[in-house]
Amino acid sequence: MLQLKNSPFDLNSNTLIVTNPLPAAIAAPATGYIISETNPSAGYGIVQWDITNSTGNYVYPFGTFGGTYIPFICNITTAGVQSGTGNMAVATYPTSVTVSPNNSPYPTGVSNLDDASGNDASLICLDRFWITTPNNYTTAPAANASFSYADSEWDNSGGSTNTIVEDSLMAWRWNGTTQWINPATGTDNPSANNVAVPSVNTFSIWTLKGYPPCAVVAAVTATTTTITLGDNTNVQITASGGVTYLWSPGGETTTSISVSPVSTTTYCVTAVDASGGCANSACVTINVELPCGDFFLPNAFSPNDDGKNDFFKPRNICIKEIIFKIYNRWGNLVFETSEVGKGWDGSTPKGKDGNEGVYAYDVKATLNDGTPIDQKGTVTLMK
Repeated sequence: MLQLKNSPFDLNSNTLIVTNPLPAAIAAPATGYIISETNPSAGYGIVQWDITNSTGNYVYPFGTFGGTYIPFICNITTAGVQSGTGNMAVATYPTSVTVSPNNSPYPTGVSNLDDASGNDASLICLDRFWITTPNNYTTAPAANASFSYADSEWDNSGGSTNTIVEDSLMAWRWNGTTQWINPATGTDNPSANNVAVPSVNTFSIWTLKGYPPCAVVAAVTATTTTITLGDNTNVQITASGGVTYLWSPGGETTTSISVSPVSTTTYCVTAVDASGGCANSACVTINVELPCGDFFLPNAFSPNDDGKNDFFKPRNICIKEIIFKIYNRWGNLVFETSEVGKGWDGSTPKGKDGNEGVYAYDVKATLNDGTPIDQKGTVTLMK
């Protein structure tokens, strides 16, 4: 068993071979760690763990020269098929932040840091590589992997020219010959400084790739934001700020849409940049006003609970405020409300009146457009 206590163990371009296949062969470190920070020209510092056909949680307790603990975790879920003594050899090293191209020197066999579109992605790649090599397997093990990093390797605190949004970091794997496997995979945990990648069954060279800070600022403009129902008005809404767009509701992907809502509706667009990794949204509300028509009160009603003409109330859909009063033939107030839309059902303070007769009303109201209403009259209650 290898026990790391209070000091770093510097591999210095050498290979440490762990012949014990159990995950406990390297004890959980106290404050010590293994330094594997040499690049290919100096020779990798490698931990070769002879895991054979075992499964379990294998922790490679790497750390940086600066003292940051950055373990690589390989949780073997399916054992490999050996052709000899199977082992998983892992090395890692940081890259220079002052050379051009950024993130160099590249690992042996790697010729670029180009994304799926052929664009150089070095400014959005972490300043570190991991070299993971399964040896002596006809079928490599399958595992859940976790890549840890130091903050100075993604941000510019160490002089790096990186422009990365940390929580967008995902693992990016070299295909072993000519290019990186797109898209990147995994989930970043910024508080723990690691990226977890499930179900890895191909091991090679890895780095962590993210997105640049989003520069997309979506905006929408509309030919008008208020229409009247029934006017058959088409409103043109246009988006800007991105390369591609997605509208909601509707799902259109055009720059502009033409709408004719029948009720007040909010339209939103998501603008996306050319990389597809940077997006921003903006919305506009098209208000649909109903035609108010005349302010009208009927001259009779029949509150007999037959569902027809059971209430006496003003007929207008644009009432904003109201004081509505009903008096009997002796001038006594039998009903009063300031609730818009509420009508009189024929009841009085003494209960359901039901008496046929003529009643006086007094209505003072204000419409949505500010028009005042002051109207008096009579209504006949009929059985």
